[in-house]
Amino acid sequence: MTICSTYDGRTIDTTLAIQTWIEETRFENDVSVSVNTGSPFQTQRLYQSSQRNFYIVTENNYPESVADTTAAFVTERQACAWICENSHTIPDCLSSLDTGAE
Repeated sequence: MTICSTYDGRTIDTTLAIQTWIEETRFENDVSVSVNTGSPFQTQRLYQSSQRNFYIVTENNYPESVADTTAAFVTERQACAWICENSHTIPDCLSSLDTGAE
């Protein structure tokens, strides 16, 4: 079970999500870098909750600091843009919003 907190203090259990999308990475100087954060130490994953809300979980793994994981709810349009940016197929529930990456 993966539990993380949102910025407004709510708690999320990612194992209850009905869908998830993994971020895309690119190599820069032989290091895998997140296309979302531009960092090799900060990664993201998009989830759709059982209540059909979308949220992005960001994991921070900076050297010499305590690793932490936070979540932030996003709009359907933001979720659609995230999915496009990460080269995933738009799910049916967001197909009316498919305008490409923002």
